[in-house]
Amino acid sequence: MDIKITKFDFFRHVRLIVSLALLSFSCGEDDTLYLSKEFNFPVTITPARENFKIGDTLKIEVLIPKIMADRENSVQYLFENFDFDPFLSIRELGDKSKFLTNQPGANDKVKILNGEGEILPFSEAGNKLILNYTGSEYKLSGKLVLLNEGVFNLLFSTGEIKGKAAIINPPPGFKKIISGVGPSYFLVNSGIDINQFLINEYTNTKLGLPDSIDWARPFFSFRVVR
Repeated sequence: MDIKITKFDFFRHVRLIVSLALLSFSCGEDDTLYLSKEFNFPVTITPARENFKIGDTLKIEVLIPKIMADRENSVQYLFENFDFDPFLSIRELGDKSKFLTNQPGANDKVKILNGEGEILPFSEAGNKLILNYTGSEYKLSGKLVLLNEGVFNLLFSTGEIKGKAAIINPPPGFKKIISGVGPSYFLVNSGIDINQFLINEYTNTKLGLPDSIDWARPFFSFRVVR
């Protein structure tokens, strides 16, 4: 079954191309079920605190199981040999007239130490994430050594990709299932201890407003002092 993950701008209004999370209808003798499901791809950053010193180290871990439930835990998808096309942007915050994604890149303010998988810089802010597929999960483990003082943000995202996946536990009674992935994001530290207020304080992006996506937390902000 074809699954398409589309890159969504986290800081704009998201327009769902499928109006319902679960929609089904019958066409003649062919009962077809249309699915559009949202996913949270887990990221862990440690230590999860606000303040660091120059020379401190942040550890980044991505672990996406091959079999994963959607955000509402209603179905399970099998992502086998799947390319999530993941990225990490590293930016320095401070220009209150600009949105988060327009803040200057800060790849030169950290030293990347790769472990399992790779964090590969390709611009001032952008890094391609290479996940290692073990046969049961997709993994990345790396470290960032903090080189300069300032306020910084890590933002995880996916590009526009296509892949194949299978529904593990499809609802019964349908001859055909057409499935897809709705707006899905990386979820850092289960959405806890991500220092969201630093984005509001140091940029023109204001999170926590009524039109924000309350379950999308793909970032981690922190302060580095001497």
